[in-house]
Amino acid sequence: MKKKISIISISYFVATILLFILTLIIGQYIATNSYNSSVHFGFTLALIMMIAPIIGFILAFIGEKGTLKITGIVGNLFAFFTISIFVTLVFFYTTP
Repeated sequence: MKKKISIISISYFVATILLFILTLIIGQYIATNSYNSSVHFGFTLALIMMIAPIIGFILAFIGEKGTLKITGIVGNLFAFFTISIFVTLVFFYTTP
């Protein structure tokens, strides 16, 4: 059971990275085409990108000891701090 929790933690880490890439692609498309569709979609992705590493870190902490646990903890912490800096800079840049 604990091994499954560790694998789920790694999957949260991978999902966070994929959402980050998706957000960058969508942002680049909107910036180059000056097309202002729904801003709420970007904020929703940013919120999910901030919550997913926290859940992944908690699951990794509960999970089985070994390399999966270390990878889950380090990966999710790295993803959380990197994405929190990115989201903070985006919010400061977009506010008038």
